[in-house]
Amino acid sequence: MLANTATTVPVAFYLIAVAALRAHQGRPRIIPWSVGGAAALVVAASILPVALYVTAGVLSALVAVLIVSTRARVNAAG
Repeated sequence: MLANTATTVPVAFYLIAVAALRAHQGRPRIIPWSVGGAAALVVAASILPVALYVTAGVLSALVAVLIVSTRARVNAAG
């Protein structure tokens, strides 16, 4: 379990740091919520024996959510 935290905790810190740096007005609310939820899930995955695979799945799902929310915003803008 301790070895899993060597991977998951830095990934969670990175996600939170990027979300904090990219926060601004007019940003869809789903983006900070999804990044925060992904960071929490990545840290929670530390207790699993397959934490690396769960982390990869969570990050893949996060990328999909960000792409869909960004495209919806671009399509709504014109």
